[in-house]
Amino acid sequence: MDAAAKRGLWERTGLDNIFLEQFYTFGNFSRSRPDIMRTILEANGFEVPDDYWILDRFISIAYYALINYYEVMPQTR
Repeated sequence: MDAAAKRGLWERTGLDNIFLEQFYTFGNFSRSRPDIMRTILEANGFEVPDDYWILDRFISIAYYALINYYEVMPQTR
């Protein structure tokens, strides 16, 4: 997970070797609302099979990074 978070940060900022810390993992059963997700998808024209991956439960792992704004790639400002 750490490597994926570092790669994502690098892809967005162009920065490497920065301080990155995992601070929380979210994963409560009540976060899963497949009925609502199905309604949204179907309202937007998607066919939604019963085993569609987005109807499953998810966890979210949150990170924070300390970066110098002025070192971020110019195209991201």
